[in-house]
Amino acid sequence: MVAEMSKEETKNSTDAGVEILKNEPFENEHGKGQYTHKIYHVGSRLPRFITAIVPSSALKLEEEAWNGYPYCKTVLTNPFLGERFKLTITSRHFADAGTQENVHSLDEKQLKQREVVYIDIANDKVEEKDYSEKTDPTKFHSELTGRGPFTGDWIKTTQPIMCCYKLVEMKFKVLGLESAVESFVGKVCRCAAE
Repeated sequence: MVAEMSKEETKNSTDAGVEILKNEPFENEHGKGQYTHKIYHVGSRLPRFITAIVPSSALKLEEEAWNGYPYCKTVLTNPFLGERFKLTITSRHFADAGTQENVHSLDEKQLKQREVVYIDIANDKVEEKDYSEKTDPTKFHSELTGRGPFTGDWIKTTQPIMCCYKLVEMKFKVLGLESAVESFVGKVCRCAAE
């Protein structure tokens, strides 16, 4: 879905879209996968309070991603902000229903700071503007696997099942804007995960 949206924006806009710098295989301590390096030209996609204070040349995000299921890592930076901004999303996939306590091996300090958010793909409310019947898990049935639709207490009754554990870490150091930007990024990350 993200790829399709990015492709459409790139085709239909001069101030939004994706520029792919690298797309190649990788191998590291977590396994093998695909490495990508992209530049997102965000233009009109940011809230006004951000676009009002930064020059238009700074309205881009650089993304490096290591997609190697069951472990994936994405790092977003902004060249204009340099060391003052970094968003890292680490994903680990396990064959369980979200029952593991610390899959990212966080230390005690990090565990105290974390906020756990559970997303139920079938029962959580989706905003009308984001809804698509074609991708609704409460209506879709896979002919290939025989699974679905997911309704009611599907997490306890469906097998096999998988949970994606995401760790979102953000560094944003611009005096007076930390809270507003952290709140905005938190909301966007929740929406993107849904």
